[in-house]
Amino acid sequence: NWEAGRENVVIPWAIGGVPVTAIGRDVFRASAVVSLIAPQTVASIEGLVFYDCPSLTSVSLPQVQTIGVYAFSDCPSLTSVSLPQVQTIGDGAFGFCTSLASVSLPQVQTVGAYAFDNCASLTSISLPEAQTVGNGAFMDCDSLASVSLPQVPDSPELMRLWLLLADLCFVAAGADGRKGCLLQIAPR
Repeated sequence: NWEAGRENVVIPWAIGGVPVTAIGRDVFRASAVVSLIAPQTVASIEGLVFYDCPSLTSVSLPQVQTIGVYAFSDCPSLTSVSLPQVQTIGDGAFGFCTSLASVSLPQVQTVGAYAFDNCASLTSISLPEAQTVGNGAFMDCDSLASVSLPQVPDSPELMRLWLLLADLCFVAAGADGRKGCLLQIAPR
């Protein structure tokens, strides 16, 4: 029932009496949508749903558990994302969301490769339940200063992420050109 040109979208609980449980692939791709609110029945966002939506600023998905590949990629105005129940984030899901400043994903267990690639404004991220973090998940997140991860890295993927983030402390340069640790890793 979504109409092209409509900016603020509210997904209904049901269509024709059938509960809406997913937002399908490419539904809002390259559209002028500004905000989206989905009901608690929606558990899945498929791939490329909001790909290249330059006006999208906020998304509220209270019960979504799965975010598909490139679902929000290339949404440069996206500043706010509420995903309290998400457990899986697909490859490139938030890549090039250059205005996204802070993300809290309290239930996420899997973060795909390049999931937050080139999120230039991202300053902090909380992943207290993460078990797997893909290659390049935070590549070119130049403003990233705080990462919250599980207390003890109990998987090779998390150990690799810890080492990668620690390595950033030695190669990152501040605005004044001095090198030093710009990243604070905070175990829960």
